[in-house]
Amino acid sequence: MGFLLLQYEYQRASREVSVHQRAGIRLDNQVTRYTKRVEKMQSVFEKNKSKLENQFTTLQNNSAAALSNISSQIALGTGTQGQALTDAQRQMAYGYIQGQLGNIVIGGVPLLAFVNIGSISSANDPSSLMTALNTITTSARTALSNLITMVKEAETDKLEAQQDAQLTPIAEKEADLQAEKDLEDTLCTMWEQRRDNAKQKLPDAIQNGMAAYGIK
Repeated sequence: MGFLLLQYEYQRASREVSVHQRAGIRLDNQVTRYTKRVEKMQSVFEKNKSKLENQFTTLQNNSAAALSNISSQIALGTGTQGQALTDAQRQMAYGYIQGQLGNIVIGGVPLLAFVNIGSISSANDPSSLMTALNTITTSARTALSNLITMVKEAETDKLEAQQDAQLTPIAEKEADLQAEKDLEDTLCTMWEQRRDNAKQKLPDAIQNGMAAYGIK
């Protein structure tokens, strides 16, 4: 390749290297911004998930404590002595547990909706009342655990769906920009090689040109 062609190749390759270097730097800055944005959003969602976990743990503990307190409160109200319960005592026990289970609300649904407390109304003495009450609280604990698990999973799925909806477009844009940057880096490397090859051959081309004109 003659001197002029090599010089043209060198200048052209140098220009292309500069073009692709600038493009690569610009794209790298954009990728960095999108990466930080994705990381920030992921951090927010992780905090929301942790907050949700803590909320349901607190709800589980508070609800379990309320259930544990039911039997002792009704026992105090009805007494443990005597062979018969009055209608007032049965009504008191029924109203108390109805109120307690109605006040435990998970995902907008009261725990009372999942527990049958009718057996209290037919209890004749403190012993049968406490037996009925133990059965009800056991059923309530099972319902509570199932309900919390179901609602927690639903809320977690909702949060993850929201995360995917917000993060996916940003992550896709980040990936597209990274692909463009990788292409610019590849083109820059290619033109650097062409530039360096031309630069390496230029001295010999100059010497050969001078010899051809009898300058050397």
